[in-house]
Amino acid sequence: MIDRYRAKRQGEKREQDWYELSGDGEASSEPAGERVIGARQEVAKVAAVLARLGARREAIFRRARIDGVSQRQIAAELGVSLSTVEADLRIATRALIELKDELQ
Repeated sequence: MIDRYRAKRQGEKREQDWYELSGDGEASSEPAGERVIGARQEVAKVAAVLARLGARREAIFRRARIDGVSQRQIAAELGVSLSTVEADLRIATRALIELKDELQ
């Protein structure tokens, strides 16, 4: 009985949080459309940062962080060493951290 009560409360809280974050609630003062445009602009900035790093670093970052491919497999696909993949990931991550700091 207690487990059902807890599960129900957690479900209600999850639904309330989702409602507030989705723009339907009172949590945000910006209309949903403005948040969508802002998010698209941030995505464009991320894409620009990755593009400035070069095609290889961008590809390595996308394969590792977006596609979820292992670093070893990426190295084999691109014909580079594992340490090159690791170094390129560090550079891309550092660049995106700097962008995040600028956006805040």
